Amino acid sequence: MASDRQPHQNENTQAAGAAAAVLPTFYYLDNFKALMQSVYVRYDDILSEQESHYYHQLMACETEALALYVRLLMRKGNYFRYQKLHYAELQNPEKALRQLCEKQLLRQPEVGLVDDLFPLYTRAEWLRFLNGHGSKSEPGMAAARSRLKKHELLVELVDKTGETLSCEHAFGETLIEVLGAEHFTIYRRLYFGNDSQNLAEFVLRDLGLFRYEKFRLDKATRLFETRAQIDALQVYYELREHFDTIDQTSLEALDEVSAQLPLEQIQHTASSLAERALSRRLQKLLNQVARQYERLEHFEQALALFAHSRLAPATERRIRILDKLKRFAEAENLCQQLSASGTEAEKIFAGEFKSKLDRKRNKKNGKNGNPVKRFKSESECKGLHFQEGQSVEQHVAQSFQGHGECFYVENHLFLGVLGLLYWPAIFADVPGAFSHPFQSAPHDLYQDDFFLEREEYFDHAAKKLVDWVNRPILALEQYQKCKGVANVFVHWQVLSPELLQLALQRIPVSDWECIFQRLWQDLRENRSGFPDLVFFPDTGGYELLEVKGPGDRLQANQQRWLRFFAEHSIPSRVIYVNWLQVD
Repeated sequence: MASDRQPHQNENTQAAGAAAAVLPTFYYLDNFKALMQSVYVRYDDILSEQESHYYHQLMACETEALALYVRLLMRKGNYFRYQKLHYAELQNPEKALRQLCEKQLLRQPEVGLVDDLFPLYTRAEWLRFLNGHGSKSEPGMAAARSRLKKHELLVELVDKTGETLSCEHAFGETLIEVLGAEHFTIYRRLYFGNDSQNLAEFVLRDLGLFRYEKFRLDKATRLFETRAQIDALQVYYELREHFDTIDQTSLEALDEVSAQLPLEQIQHTASSLAERALSRRLQKLLNQVARQYERLEHFEQALALFAHSRLAPATERRIRILDKLKRFAEAENLCQQLSASGTEAEKIFAGEFKSKLDRKRNKKNGKNGNPVKRFKSESECKGLHFQEGQSVEQHVAQSFQGHGECFYVENHLFLGVLGLLYWPAIFADVPGAFSHPFQSAPHDLYQDDFFLEREEYFDHAAKKLVDWVNRPILALEQYQKCKGVANVFVHWQVLSPELLQLALQRIPVSDWECIFQRLWQDLRENRSGFPDLVFFPDTGGYELLEVKGPGDRLQANQQRWLRFFAEHSIPSRVIYVNWLQVD
């Protein structure tokens, strides 16, 4: 699924933050209810009985009771000291607590796990507890404990009490436990389609920090279609969390995770958008587990897992492992497969690695192989005087002033124009593409069938590009219409109207077309690596400039773009900067 947080997405962020609207008292409650109601309306037919009951219990709560529940649900952990809770908007917290306990949304536990209770109290409080429960045969223990750090006190506490502890020890306080958090997790995942977003999205929008495109959200356009898809997503997140918490240097722990990977599901051809997104996540996790096997030099286990993944860099890692194991014929066969059907980056890797294998074979047979001619872009060394407070890119851009206009754009020029040009395609009404109102891109942006679902939009954009180059005013109209709205490609702070107009006037339509074609061929891989600067000389035309300071090297994705520019006669070069000594 596409990422739903766009970096630097609104140039008015600071100004909007300064003039942000004051949020209503129960803003967090309104946002919680909006999320819950939206999910229930769209997914009531595939929610479990417990999840539906949870929703109805929540919606039947009085305002203050539900507000207290949401406050606690949003905090870390499930256990809280009631006397330590202070929320100014709650006039009758005791009544709220009683109602939540009656509805089994909170409870006052008699026993709790020590690991859960331990964070609730300070080091000094646990010292008093341990010293108060010690026996007279432990002289000097209090002094010894006073030197222990808090995590060491936890070890001592478990040693004395076991893994569970009676909540009656709580110094006369009321302990409360939040129930149903696992159900809310389901609702949140169904709403956002990921685990990286939460209710904070509502606040950022309401404060005016972010604006979003409007799109259709109802049962007909929902992301998940069956209960099995929801259950499979839950299994993935449980496995993901488990892998993140194990000792990844332990072969036994890795074997445990590996045994739980749903390999049949990964190999299965997914039919829906949700299944394809889940398959990609599972393959990414599989690659991480396999890579850890490789780091630990358990190569056979790594090879076996990587073989189940179609996601890069699985095949590349298999080739490198086979090379280490001196299984050159197998490595060469995989190189040929990548050369035939891999992405552009994979094909370049396969060609270079096959040449390496050929050289090894020739050396073994006493022959001299022909060295591979690596692509070398045009370049220039530039001596500049260092000025504090400026980046190396800004130094180079400034050095071109007086000869034309030079803009520091990184990846944001071509991506920004692509985002504006293909705006209707990106936000098209496609079932499953949008599950919540805080998306800067559809869920299927990086999936193979993204284009198939939107062919007519792409045909229209190709014609519109010619019009924009001939009449940049049309692009500026689109710019003003969309300005400030979150789009995963558009960095409004960089893509100014002046830059947009000048770029369309100077860059030929054929260059735009071939760059966009390469982007769409592998959007996830090719959206980065563009040169840092675009220079528009006074004499006309344009040039793309990659800047490297002393000791910097070109990255692989940058080299691929420079190679592409050379092959398509797109003006580009690398500027290598040397700092001049001040006299």
